[in-house]
Amino acid sequence: MKKTTLLLTILSVLTLTTQAAYLVVDGSSLSEANADYIGPDAAFPALLVTNQGYYSGTDGVYTGTYSYPTPGGYGVYVNGTSRADLYGGTASASSNYKAAVAVTENSTVNLQDLHLSVTGAMANALILVNATANIRNVWLTAYNYGDGVNGSGARLAGELTGTGLHIDTYGDSSYGIFADSGATFDLTDVAITTTGSRARGIQMINGASGTIRNLAVTTDGLNAQAILFERPDSSLTVIGGTLQTHNADGVAMSAYTNGDNQRLNLTDVDIIAASAGLVINANSSEVHINGGSIKAGSALINASGTGQNEIFLDQVQTANGDDAVIAGGSVTLTMHTSDMNIGGDLSANDNANLTLSGSNGTTITGTVSGNDNAIIDLTVSGPGSTILGDITQSGSSAVTVIIDNSATGQGGYNGGNLITGEDSTWTFNKDSHGN
Repeated sequence: MKKTTLLLTILSVLTLTTQAAYLVVDGSSLSEANADYIGPDAAFPALLVTNQGYYSGTDGVYTGTYSYPTPGGYGVYVNGTSRADLYGGTASASSNYKAAVAVTENSTVNLQDLHLSVTGAMANALILVNATANIRNVWLTAYNYGDGVNGSGARLAGELTGTGLHIDTYGDSSYGIFADSGATFDLTDVAITTTGSRARGIQMINGASGTIRNLAVTTDGLNAQAILFERPDSSLTVIGGTLQTHNADGVAMSAYTNGDNQRLNLTDVDIIAASAGLVINANSSEVHINGGSIKAGSALINASGTGQNEIFLDQVQTANGDDAVIAGGSVTLTMHTSDMNIGGDLSANDNANLTLSGSNGTTITGTVSGNDNAIIDLTVSGPGSTILGDITQSGSSAVTVIIDNSATGQGGYNGGNLITGEDSTWTFNKDSHGN
C-alpha cells in the first residue's frame, strides 16, 4: 500500500487543545475511545466518515460548531457507503438546518447508549437519507425554537431499527419521528414527548411505514397530535402502549387531506385525548383498533371531508364526552365494532354517509341522529348486541336500522325514542326470525 494513500486524515485547528480538532475518516478504518472533536465551521462536521470509511468510537464527544446567523456544522456526518459505530458519549449540533448525526448515501450507523441533541430551527437530532441506523438505548433531544417547522428528534428517509429510543422535542411544529419518502422503521420500547403547538409525536408521510412495540407518546401544546398521517400510502402498526395529549385541542391520531391508503393498526393501546381520539379528513384511510381503550375529551371519532374511510374496533373500552362519532361534510365512514359499548352520541351531518355494523355484544347507548342530507345505516347482530339510545332525524336525512335475528340478550332496539323530522326518512327492519 502506497504511503501517499490517504487512509486517515486528521485535520486540526492550530490550538493547544485536542477539542479543537475535527476528524475525517476517508476510505480507512479507525477505532478509538474518549475522543473529543469539534467542527471548525459549517463546512466540516466534528466527525466525517466518507468514501467507504469505517469508524468505531467509545464514549466520544462530537460537537458541531456553533455559528450565528450563518449555519453551523453537523456533529457527525456519515456518507459514501461508510459505517460508524458509536458506543456511549454524545453528539450535538447548535445550528439551524443541521443535525447531531446525519447518515446518507447507503451508509450505516450503529448507535448505543448515546445522547444526540440539536438546537435550532429546522434542526434534527438524527437524519437518515437512503441510509440505515441500528439503535440501542439512544436519547434524542431537539430544541426547535423560532421557525422550528419540521425540526425533529428523528427525520427518516431511510431505515431505523432497534430497541430503547427516547425522544424529547421542544418548540412549535416539532416532531418526535418524521418518517418520509418510503422510510421504514421497526422499533421496541419507544417514548416520545413533545412540547409546543402543532407538535407531533409521529408523522407518517409519502409512503412511510413502521412498527413499534410498546410506544408511549405524550404531547403538550395547542393542536398537537400524537400521530399524524399526511399524503398517500403510509402505514403504522403499534402493539402496546399509550397515546396521550394534554392540551384541550390535542388529538391522538389524525389523517389528513391528500392522503390515500393510509393505514393505522393499534393493538392494546390506550388513547387518552384531551380533544378528539381520531380525526379523519383523508381521501381514504383504514384504522384497526384491537383491545386497549379510548378516552376522549370530545368525540372518539370525528370524520369530515369527501373521502372514504373505514374503522374496525374490537374489544375497545371507551369513555368520552357527549359524542362518540361525528361524521360531516361528504365523508363516507364505515365502522365495524365488536364486543364494546358505544356510550356517546352518533351523528351524521351535511352530506355524510355513516355506516355502522355492530356485532357480538356491541351496545349503543347514545343518541343516533341524522341531520341535513346525511345517510345512516345501522346494523346490530350477535349475542348481546343492542340499541338503547334515541334515534333522531332532521332535514332530509335518512336512517336505516337493521336488527339481525342473532341479536340476543337485551337484543335489538330497546328503550329509545324515535323522533323524525318533516323531510327525513326512517326504516326499521327486525329480522323475521327475531323476537
